[in-house]
Amino acid sequence: MKNTGTAMNYVALRQAIQGKMMIVNLGGNIIPHEDEEIVENLNSREILGHEVYHISTAKFNIDHLFKSARFPKVFGTFYHPYLMMGMPEMGGHVTVYVDNRFEGWYVLIAAVKLDTWQNGPSDRALDVVCWTPKQPKDTIAIAGQRLMRSLIYNMDNLDENETTTTTFSHEDWQSDWNPSSNILDAFIEVRGA
Repeated sequence: MKNTGTAMNYVALRQAIQGKMMIVNLGGNIIPHEDEEIVENLNSREILGHEVYHISTAKFNIDHLFKSARFPKVFGTFYHPYLMMGMPEMGGHVTVYVDNRFEGWYVLIAAVKLDTWQNGPSDRALDVVCWTPKQPKDTIAIAGQRLMRSLIYNMDNLDENETTTTTFSHEDWQSDWNPSSNILDAFIEVRGA
């Protein structure tokens, strides 16, 4: 049962956080949709004056990082009430890490775990969400704000020229999403208070 729950965490990560499309083929198997144009032309946008890349197929191998003695520090957390769309929808917790151990890059990694009461026992799903080149005056906090905005823009389906959404203007999204204080400002800038 734990493997099924873990697999569902990866589906939620890939769809709701990374924006990866899935196709169900006629045999009933869910397969990732690889769009060659998107893979060749990395999705990027300028955020706070610097490029941030957000793509469903990153070229960073993170497996060894979470087994090393120097585990990345948590950058922020939030609850995603619609982490798995369906009938019924499932919510879950998202933890984000900013890792600076890749030469020339700050990398945002997400750990996703659907609610246990609905998904059952599982291990969290981990993967790269977005990355940005290191700049001379960057810190994890500064780069992390660019990366978080990229995550929120992608999660909220904003076009490349949009930086705000009205989707959440008529609801108390802050109590539902419960972002940690260090990422709350990024959420408010995109969604409003």
